[in-house]
Amino acid sequence: MLFKNLFKTILLTVGFCLLCTSCTTSLQESGSDHTPADLGFQKEPVDQATSQERLGMDYLLGRGVPENKDQAFHWFKKAAEQGSATAANELGYLYASGKGVEQNYSLALEYYQQAAEAGLASAQYNLGLLYAYGLGTPADSAKADAYFQEAAAQGFAPAQKKPIG
Repeated sequence: MLFKNLFKTILLTVGFCLLCTSCTTSLQESGSDHTPADLGFQKEPVDQATSQERLGMDYLLGRGVPENKDQAFHWFKKAAEQGSATAANELGYLYASGKGVEQNYSLALEYYQQAAEAGLASAQYNLGLLYAYGLGTPADSAKADAYFQEAAAQGFAPAQKKPIG
């Protein structure tokens, strides 16, 4: 009887371990894993833009991994190349702020434009700021206002206020 109960416990434990491993793998493959990055996940190939974007954000914020702007840039770049508007917006931020890369408003403008064309309200707002202040492009208040209005129409709170004096 003792042997039978011990055998059941071992089988159940092994079964749960296998179940957890397959769940973790499928979550990572689906891009739906919302736990902080860990060393095991970092070693796995990451092919989906959502997972790459998430890793970029983890490195940017130091969420579950040491903060590393170079790694954040790497993962955002991979995700942006696959069409991630959020990743393109984050690359724009990195270039505009000079975090992890040399500050370059022209490249920030390009990445914000990519994300804004995909309809991302925060990118439209950021693009409006570049046009408003002439960063990486000649100042153009009409373009700035148009981008601010697009972002405001989507409910982006900062754009709903007059962002420039």
